[in-house]
Amino acid sequence: MGTQSKADLELDASIQGIMDEKPKITPAVKNYFAKLLAEGFCDVAELQALSRELLQRINAFVMPTPPQWGLTHPQGENQSALDRIEQITKYKVLHKMREMALGNNGKPTELFGKTLLDVVFGDIKANRLQEICEIVGHPQEDEEKAKEDRITSFWEGFESELTSVDSIVWVEDFAGALRKRQEQRSKEIKERVEKQEVEQTASLRGVMSHLVEGAQADGYSPAKALPEGPA
Repeated sequence: MGTQSKADLELDASIQGIMDEKPKITPAVKNYFAKLLAEGFCDVAELQALSRELLQRINAFVMPTPPQWGLTHPQGENQSALDRIEQITKYKVLHKMREMALGNNGKPTELFGKTLLDVVFGDIKANRLQEICEIVGHPQEDEEKAKEDRITSFWEGFESELTSVDSIVWVEDFAGALRKRQEQRSKEIKERVEKQEVEQTASLRGVMSHLVEGAQADGYSPAKALPEGPA
């Protein structure tokens, strides 16, 4: 058996990293559902429908061939040649892995994690929002317009979770991450309240000091204001 080249070893490591990535897309969407539900984004039935549609569209999305993708996603102005090569190589790996998964009747949302969406979600979202733009061009009732706005917000919010460095959606222990965030927010609120109290106390002291200084300048003395006791 021949020795693998450095490039082959790096490719194998990249493939293994993608396969081992957690959470997978489906659990992450469930986390997103739970997050929005807790925030009161919309009713449960509508949120379930939005989440289900998101998963369906990710699974149904047809990744362009690497040459086609390269044409529609040209090299960035400030992107180095090395970064571009790595970007295209990454796309080729994901494209091949996804085709193999579909060939085995696998669902991308069950087999892939965030790395796949880093590459394809922009196109998936653009397709969905384009449909909304076409609908908006026609007369709509207020309720329909509000629903379309929620759809847009839902998709844009999920994209934000992809790029957020402190996302609680792309974690395995969602409950633990949510609890930690709530504790951090409670701590921040407590610190903010304490700071406001200190500032208000300092401000009050300043006002009182100013009043006392003004009274003393007018000849007022606390001792003189006291009633005289019996002789």
